[in-house]
Amino acid sequence: MVPQRASDAPVAGFAQRLAATSLGDIIEAGTPRILNDLSAYAEGHPYSRSAQLIVEEGLRASLTFFLGTAQSPLGFLFFSSRRPGAYGNDHVARVSLPPRR
Repeated sequence: MVPQRASDAPVAGFAQRLAATSLGDIIEAGTPRILNDLSAYAEGHPYSRSAQLIVEEGLRASLTFFLGTAQSPLGFLFFSSRRPGAYGNDHVARVSLPPRR
């Protein structure tokens, strides 16, 4: 179990290289990622500082979209919820953007 942070203040100044995260997998797959049990994900990825921090913040589910193309990346769009199991394919369908040309 990942403990809650003692403070309600947001984490500021956290930075991590893209190569040190699983976000590259989202770019390669070309599809959004749904993590509906962030506590289990954090426990299964004990060296992922970002996963530990978002769970400590009280977040329990995440939906992540890559914006752009591999040749022209723009960034990521994150949706987060304090409720486990919050996201499904219907959310992906509602948010999905047409492919860039």
